[in-house]
Amino acid sequence: MSHVPAADRRRQFVDAAIKVISTEGVARATTRRIADAAGAPAASLHYCFRTKEEVLQAAFETGTTDGLVTVGSAVTPGVGLREGIARVLEGFARWIREHPEIQMAQYELTLWSLRSESSRHLAQRVYRRYIDGCLQLLRECRAPGDEDIDLELLAREIIALLDGHVLQWLALGDDTFERMVDRSTRLLQDQFTPLPAATS
Repeated sequence: MSHVPAADRRRQFVDAAIKVISTEGVARATTRRIADAAGAPAASLHYCFRTKEEVLQAAFETGTTDGLVTVGSAVTPGVGLREGIARVLEGFARWIREHPEIQMAQYELTLWSLRSESSRHLAQRVYRRYIDGCLQLLRECRAPGDEDIDLELLAREIIALLDGHVLQWLALGDDTFERMVDRSTRLLQDQFTPLPAATS
């Protein structure tokens, strides 16, 4: 077997964990099952991660980080919040469409972590990361005139709306996801940003 750098092997295990969790649930995501899905020896998983919980934590946090990085590439600094809201929501919607397995795994891991006091902090940390990441993107978009807008509230509302839309899409599998996101975009733009000045 050819040598695989530790960072690459670690990512293989994280991707395999996401795949197993999204299709079989957290309970069946044993270290052996994850290693099998990665096509690697179980011993090499324990070289990268000390415990199963560390693998689950990495899978949980990787989905969040990947999504924020992808959305961030669509954001133009200083574009203004009205346009920024659209780019952030559209970026998340596109990434979610491309990676439904990550969304399934994220929801599985959220419920799993909330059931135990010892792991509850993981759900809190991941949601805080989503909110803080979205908040930073909105700050980058902000232009003169946007100073009085509560960006923390806006970021939390964006994440809340996306959660609702994603759960409906995963459950129903219909084609209204983008239309719902478009509608939410317009509602948030009208709620949180002033309308452009009329031109004579």
